[in-house]
Amino acid sequence: MTPIPDIAALINSMTIALRRIIHDGPPEDQPEEGWWVLVCGRALNPDDFEQRELARRELREMLDAHGLTMREYIWVWDNTDTAQVVAGRHVERPAADDHARALERMGLRTRVVPRFRDV
Repeated sequence: MTPIPDIAALINSMTIALRRIIHDGPPEDQPEEGWWVLVCGRALNPDDFEQRELARRELREMLDAHGLTMREYIWVWDNTDTAQVVAGRHVERPAADDHARALERMGLRTRVVPRFRDV
Protein backbone atom coordinates (compact mmCIF):
# COMPACT_ATOMS: atom_id res chain seq x y z
CA MET A 1 0.00 0.00 0.00
CA THR A 2 1.25 3.48 -0.84
CA PRO A 3 2.18 5.56 2.24
CA ILE A 4 -0.01 8.60 2.96
CA PRO A 5 2.85 11.15 2.44
CA ASP A 6 3.44 9.71 -1.06
CA ILE A 7 -0.26 9.97 -1.89
CA ALA A 8 -0.34 13.54 -0.59
CA ALA A 9 2.70 14.47 -2.71
CA LEU A 10 1.09 12.89 -5.78
CA ILE A 11 -2.17 14.78 -5.20
CA ASN A 12 -0.19 18.00 -4.75
CA SER A 13 1.72 17.37 -8.00
CA MET A 14 -1.53 16.66 -9.86
CA THR A 15 -3.13 19.79 -8.39
CA ILE A 16 -0.19 21.90 -9.56
CA ALA A 17 -0.47 20.43 -13.06
CA LEU A 18 -4.24 21.04 -13.18
CA ARG A 19 -3.86 24.63 -11.98
CA ARG A 20 -1.20 25.17 -14.65
CA ILE A 21 -3.54 23.92 -17.37
CA ILE A 22 -6.43 26.04 -16.07
CA HIS A 23 -4.20 29.12 -15.84
CA ASP A 24 -2.00 28.67 -18.93
CA GLY A 25 -4.03 26.36 -21.14
CA PRO A 26 -2.88 22.97 -22.41
CA PRO A 27 0.88 22.60 -23.02
CA GLU A 28 0.49 22.92 -26.79
CA ASP A 29 -1.12 26.35 -26.28
CA GLN A 30 1.71 27.69 -24.13
CA PRO A 31 4.22 30.19 -25.44
CA GLU A 32 7.65 29.02 -26.59
CA GLU A 33 9.44 30.51 -23.56
CA GLY A 34 9.34 28.71 -20.28
CA TRP A 35 10.81 26.21 -17.86
CA TRP A 36 11.09 22.46 -17.81
CA VAL A 37 11.00 20.28 -14.71
CA LEU A 38 13.26 17.28 -15.24
CA VAL A 39 13.26 14.06 -13.26
CA CYS A 40 16.81 12.76 -13.09
CA GLY A 41 17.96 9.18 -13.09
CA ARG A 42 21.40 7.72 -12.61
CA ALA A 43 24.68 8.80 -14.14
CA LEU A 44 25.62 7.16 -17.42
CA ASN A 45 28.16 7.06 -20.20
CA PRO A 46 26.43 8.93 -23.06
CA ASP A 47 28.49 7.04 -25.64
CA ASP A 48 27.24 3.63 -24.45
CA PHE A 49 23.89 3.00 -26.18
CA GLU A 50 22.99 -0.02 -24.04
CA GLN A 51 23.73 1.89 -20.84
CA ARG A 52 21.55 4.80 -22.03
CA GLU A 53 18.66 2.46 -22.81
CA LEU A 54 19.00 0.77 -19.42
CA ALA A 55 19.04 4.17 -17.67
CA ARG A 56 15.90 5.21 -19.56
CA ARG A 57 14.12 1.98 -18.62
CA GLU A 58 15.12 2.38 -14.96
CA LEU A 59 13.84 5.97 -14.94
CA ARG A 60 10.51 4.93 -16.53
CA GLU A 61 10.17 2.17 -13.91
CA MET A 62 10.95 4.65 -11.12
CA LEU A 63 8.24 7.01 -12.42
CA ASP A 64 5.77 4.12 -12.71
CA ALA A 65 6.55 3.08 -9.13
CA HIS A 66 5.54 6.59 -8.02
CA GLY A 67 2.34 6.48 -10.08
CA LEU A 68 3.61 9.02 -12.62
CA THR A 69 2.86 8.34 -16.27
CA MET A 70 4.07 10.73 -18.95
CA ARG A 71 1.89 11.52 -21.95
CA GLU A 72 5.11 11.70 -23.92
CA TYR A 73 8.64 10.86 -22.81
CA ILE A 74 10.91 13.76 -23.74
CA TRP A 75 14.43 12.64 -22.89
CA VAL A 76 17.04 15.30 -22.15
CA TRP A 77 20.72 14.63 -22.76
CA ASP A 78 23.11 17.38 -21.71
CA ASN A 79 26.47 17.84 -20.03
CA THR A 80 25.26 16.23 -16.77
CA ASP A 81 25.56 12.73 -18.29
CA THR A 82 22.44 11.51 -16.49
CA ALA A 83 19.17 10.08 -17.72
CA GLN A 84 16.59 12.88 -17.54
CA VAL A 85 12.99 13.13 -18.66
CA VAL A 86 10.69 16.16 -18.85
CA ALA A 87 8.07 15.84 -16.11
CA GLY A 88 6.48 19.25 -16.63
CA ARG A 89 6.52 22.41 -18.70
CA HIS A 90 5.75 25.76 -17.13
CA VAL A 91 5.57 29.33 -18.35
CA GLU A 92 6.76 30.81 -15.06
CA ARG A 93 9.71 29.72 -12.92
CA PRO A 94 7.82 29.72 -9.57
CA ALA A 95 5.32 27.19 -10.95
CA ALA A 96 8.19 25.01 -12.17
CA ASP A 97 9.87 25.23 -8.76
CA ASP A 98 6.62 24.23 -7.02
CA HIS A 99 6.24 21.24 -9.33
CA ALA A 100 9.86 20.18 -8.73
CA ARG A 101 9.41 20.42 -4.95
CA ALA A 102 6.29 18.23 -5.11
CA LEU A 103 8.24 15.59 -7.05
CA GLU A 104 11.15 15.83 -4.61
CA ARG A 105 8.76 15.20 -1.70
CA MET A 106 7.95 11.92 -3.48
CA GLY A 107 11.65 11.05 -3.34
CA LEU A 108 12.54 11.94 -6.93
CA ARG A 109 15.61 13.94 -7.92
CA THR A 110 14.72 16.95 -10.09
CA ARG A 111 16.20 19.90 -11.95
CA VAL A 112 14.48 23.01 -13.29
CA VAL A 113 15.99 24.24 -16.56
CA PRO A 114 15.08 26.79 -19.21
CA ARG A 115 13.11 25.22 -22.04
CA PHE A 116 15.33 23.77 -24.76
CA ARG A 117 14.58 25.53 -28.03
CA ASP A 118 15.31 22.67 -30.42
CA VAL A 119 12.42 20.47 -29.23
